[in-house]
Amino acid sequence: MGNREDLLDGAVRCLREKGYARTTARDIAQAAGVSLAAIGYHFGSKDALMNQAMYKAIGEWGDKIEAAFLSAGATVDPVERFERVFAGIVDTFDEDRELWVASFELIVQLEHIPGAREAFAAMLPKLAAV
Repeated sequence: MGNREDLLDGAVRCLREKGYARTTARDIAQAAGVSLAAIGYHFGSKDALMNQAMYKAIGEWGDKIEAAFLSAGATVDPVERFERVFAGIVDTFDEDRELWVASFELIVQLEHIPGAREAFAAMLPKLAAV
């Protein structure tokens, strides 16, 4: 794996452990095992990297929600299907609590982080497709 992928994976780990707002560039570099300068080289800024990390994490999270929809089964009655899907989504509250919190942190800061609004808007179609 290259430095770019290491940085992205490190940023996702930091999102889950520290949240969006409390993650520093040093945290990411340390988690990725690369130099601090690698963030600028590969992503231009910590904010750009964090936006990409959030996109990746939400994509993985969306895959879990999609699995909840698929596991509900199309042949069961609509009420039972809804209950199964809702239970699957509720399970993600505990499993991915940190990601839920990081998502809300990002939403609150959309106006203040360059590129965050655009990155978040790009994530919405994936979530809506679920």
